[in-house]
Amino acid sequence: MTTREVAKTVWAAALAAGDVAPLVRRHLSVNGSALTAGGLTLDLNRLQRILVLGVGKAAAAMARAVEGILGDRVTEGFVVVKDGYRVETARIEVAEAGHPVPDTRGLEASGRLLTLAASANERDLVLVLVSGGGSALTPAPADPITLAEKQTLTRLLLEGGATIGELNAVRKHLSRLKGGLLARAAHPATVVTLALSDVVGDALDVIASGPTSPDPSTYGDALEVLEARGVLERAPRAIVERLRAGARGAIEETPKPGDRVFERVRNVVIGNNTILRPSVKVYADTEIGSGCELHSGSIIGSDGFGFAPQADGSYKTIPQLGNVIIKDNVTVGANTVIDCATLLGDSTIVHQGVKLDNLIQIAHNVEIGKNTVIAAQAGISGSSKVGENSMVGGQVGIAGHLVLANNTSIGAQAGIAKSVKDEGQRLIGYPAFDVKEYFKSYAIFKRLPSIFDRLSELEKKVNGTESGGVGNP
Repeated sequence: MTTREVAKTVWAAALAAGDVAPLVRRHLSVNGSALTAGGLTLDLNRLQRILVLGVGKAAAAMARAVEGILGDRVTEGFVVVKDGYRVETARIEVAEAGHPVPDTRGLEASGRLLTLAASANERDLVLVLVSGGGSALTPAPADPITLAEKQTLTRLLLEGGATIGELNAVRKHLSRLKGGLLARAAHPATVVTLALSDVVGDALDVIASGPTSPDPSTYGDALEVLEARGVLERAPRAIVERLRAGARGAIEETPKPGDRVFERVRNVVIGNNTILRPSVKVYADTEIGSGCELHSGSIIGSDGFGFAPQADGSYKTIPQLGNVIIKDNVTVGANTVIDCATLLGDSTIVHQGVKLDNLIQIAHNVEIGKNTVIAAQAGISGSSKVGENSMVGGQVGIAGHLVLANNTSIGAQAGIAKSVKDEGQRLIGYPAFDVKEYFKSYAIFKRLPSIFDRLSELEKKVNGTESGGVGNP
């Protein structure tokens, strides 16, 4: 297998794992003749065409999810992705291009996107799929700037440490597509953009340089970026001249909030800068916050272990109808499993900042407080609640329906069989052996302090008798 084939295989696994389809399905659905896209309901019978455009690393995976929902209702489509990020689609064409430095393939792809958008009329729906990397993948330099000049500037800004926001402010003012200009090309069609965010704060104008979003930045802002990053004197002359011309009003600005081109545009963030590694499985209705990282093999939202004993000695599966909610900045280790809640409307909840190691089992309806850390091979039984800022060691077992107070610290291989009411407790122990012998031993164990005291008293008496001795005859 070639290096390229390996890369494609790895990415295919990652997409199957991180599966963007549930995110797309949550915001795109068909019910009879009603199409709901990004919260907007449209009558399919009144739509002339549905055009699908896409930019970014996940655009092909998103396109395939759209095809699964709309099928042959998709009239035509074109998306561009980073090399190695292609997946198979039926009706929507997929192209690859350079990232992070734009190339001629991206230039050609940008032209295709603009042409397709410009072909739309007021009876068409233009569905735009946006994800991280879309900005570099769609170089559409405004005349007379060349692609080579944009490539030079991109390299200079990257070397200068420019942020994604700074890069995009510049790109938008050198482009025919970015900064709301794709929406301008598609006007007066209805435009719905489904965006996977790769930026903190999920700013729509920053994700892929906001091709369908109002642009709050200006030519003056772009000039300031070049100056702040020390590249103004080294940037290609055509770029500097364009930015200066725009700053003095000689070139039309990108469309701003309130512009009429956005009257029939809806932009929706369907997911954000959360990383799902290869072979992650995320079940339907799972909610995952921003800034999370789910490592390979983790399973989120599975049914878990729910069975009811029957009269004949067999077991019947109990339907698991709830979901899992993972808040912001959570890490889930490899092969960790988080089961969904049992009842519809209930949730298994992992709060903000929780860090879960590898091979952890979290059962239905468990709630883990924010900033809690749990080491490998721990298991938490159903409906237990672990408090905030707690630490759970490796191979710890926590029984079901317990409540552990905030700031609880549990040593490795401990077993927790009852609730911890007082904050700040440090617990360890609980070796496992036969349950009858355990309760006998535990009864003795509880008496050890008093037995020790009695032995000490006896020892003193014995020693006293020996030292005093028996009188000599």
